[in-house]
Amino acid sequence: MAVQHTIDGPDSSILAASFDLTMDDPAIYRIRVRGKLNDSWSEKLGGLRVETSNETAMTVLTGPLPDQAALSGILNTLYNLQFPVISVEYLPDSS
Repeated sequence: MAVQHTIDGPDSSILAASFDLTMDDPAIYRIRVRGKLNDSWSEKLGGLRVETSNETAMTVLTGPLPDQAALSGILNTLYNLQFPVISVEYLPDSS
């Protein structure tokens, strides 16, 4: 069942058109967290690519996830590990 959401604001038509996504769609995400994770966490975090910046003490996780339930699982894992989430970004497929 598709759920429609209303987006209000000056850029609402741009946002609505660029985020044609449902809860069950595969999508690419970029998640920024405070703290340092190493590559060994990739498998535990849905196979996302793990990039850590020594300068900012931040980790960026990037890659495809099968649906938003998987995204929720990643966020729960980060919460349980006590890594504060700075941002979650949906990256539209460029193909």
